[in-house]
Amino acid sequence: MGEEISAALTPDEWEDFRTGDPLAVKRGGMERGSYVLARRVSDAVGELFEISDGFDTIAVPQPAAHALAALALHGQPIGFTWADVDAVEEVTSVYASEYEGFGGEHQLTWERARSAVRRIAALLPPRDG
Repeated sequence: MGEEISAALTPDEWEDFRTGDPLAVKRGGMERGSYVLARRVSDAVGELFEISDGFDTIAVPQPAAHALAALALHGQPIGFTWADVDAVEEVTSVYASEYEGFGGEHQLTWERARSAVRRIAALLPPRDG
């Protein structure tokens, strides 16, 4: 439970991505290439994510990025489970009952937490049973 999970990207990699520079992510263990190049581009259709290993390039349209994220996280140690959703829902429920009627910043915090729960749940397969 308390295992450390390293950041997916370094601060410099995030900065490259934010500024629109091609993001060269170098990670070991790749069979076909020594790096992955990822960038966000716009074309006549809309925004795309391009991912290349130096040999092949895949263009992922923005609407498909949500599905790709769900599939990439499914079953991975860095992914989410319905138990995670249930735990966060329980915490937000306790928080809401503790600060019921306070409004203001407490209401905003609760709404943000509920939004996070919905976004995480949207990445998961249907619940079993």
